[in-house]
Parts: sequence; structure tokens; C-alpha cells
Amino acid sequence: MSAPKQSARAAEFNYLIGKALKEEIARGGTTAKAVSKLLDVEEAVMSRYLNGKRQIPITVFYDICSAVGGSPGEIVRRAAVAVDFPSALTQRQQGGSVAQQQQSYGAAAR
Repeated sequence: MSAPKQSARAAEFNYLIGKALKEEIARGGTTAKAVSKLLDVEEAVMSRYLNGKRQIPITVFYDICSAVGGSPGEIVRRAAVAVDFPSALTQRQQGGSVAQQQQSYGAAAR
């Protein structure tokens, strides 16, 4: 049995969660390779999670956050803001970080 098909919005959210996790990993001064080793997750699988190619199980999401000192709630909030506000998605398409997307939203809301 195959996994249910994601909506475009859910796929975008998944991508943004991965992107925010990558930012947290870098901010924590480590690498995805080191985190995957610490959590006993294959590097290729971790890469697919962080690049939005595969849905991240909630337990793995929590473990990644814990490993790098990130707040799961804050990461979800940042991704949700980016999904809900198209100006933030434009930043993403231009290669902006999730934090830049939030700044863009904040400026647009004022």
C-alpha cells in the first residue's frame, strides 16, 4: 500500500520544515551528517528529510530538534508562517532562509 498523496501545501510545509531544520543544524554548529550519525538515521534518509523529499516522522523531527537545541514549536511556527503567506514563499523561491521569510511577512503585515 502506498502513502497517501500530499497536497501541494502540505508538501511545501514539509519542505519548509526541512529547511528550518537545516538552519537549526547549522546554527547549532554541527552538520546533518553528524546529526544523522547521532540519531542512527542513514545519511541519505536524513538528506531526504531535510530537503523535503520525504515526510519527517514526528519522532525524528523531535529528536533532530533536541540534538541541535532547537524548539520544535518555533520550527513549526516558522514553516507555518512561510506556507500561509505567499510573500514568504517568494523569498523561498529566491533562496531566502525561513528567517528571511518571516522578516518579509513582518514587513508586509505592518
